[in-house]
Amino acid sequence: MRNASIHPSLLNGDSSNSRRPSILIRICAANLLVAAAVSLSGCEIQFTPEPIPLAFPSGEAPLPSSGYELEYAPELWNDGGEVQFSTNCYAYMLGSRLGHPINDKPQPGDLSGDYYNRNGGPIGVDKIVELTKSDAEFVDIRFEDSTAEASCPSGSYKVALVIDPVVDYHWYRQNPDGTWSSKSGWLPVTELDASGHTISDPRTADRDYGFVNYTEFGGFFCTASR
Repeated sequence: MRNASIHPSLLNGDSSNSRRPSILIRICAANLLVAAAVSLSGCEIQFTPEPIPLAFPSGEAPLPSSGYELEYAPELWNDGGEVQFSTNCYAYMLGSRLGHPINDKPQPGDLSGDYYNRNGGPIGVDKIVELTKSDAEFVDIRFEDSTAEASCPSGSYKVALVIDPVVDYHWYRQNPDGTWSSKSGWLPVTELDASGHTISDPRTADRDYGFVNYTEFGGFFCTASR
């Protein structure tokens, strides 16, 4: 979030207007030394096992979907420019790709004007959900609690919230094929977790990226694109 101590380009919740500093280049060089041990880093190293494990091993079924899931089209987001560096997990969860200030990150509460001030405290699931619902009401779209087993109503799709109480929050959204994808801060959209595995269920995905570890699962929700 806004008071995070790690570099803001790596976080979804950091909404500062700071530009991408050259220090990120130096961070990349250091991260190359540990690329074999991590799957996501400040210089956007994406370590992918070969072959990528099946999203749904034999006998495992995807979580129920509605048929209204947004297309998984990372090429529309990963442009290395205006779109990529003006969106984050919140924008991606809402399907809101355009119209955001460059080098900024949309936050829950921005649309409704009910901004989140942590005041140095932990990041809470209840507050993130409250602000997201406030935004949804303001722009008149659906956002409601759901469960893993439920299908979202017509015209909506399933999303999931996870939290690192000290550092950040993060949103996932379900893809048409039942897998899940997300966008971490200014990093590219991906359907892989921290271990390089296709995400079949955000509850069981590896969410420990080293610099941030989303240990708390905040629930499933149904929403519609903005």
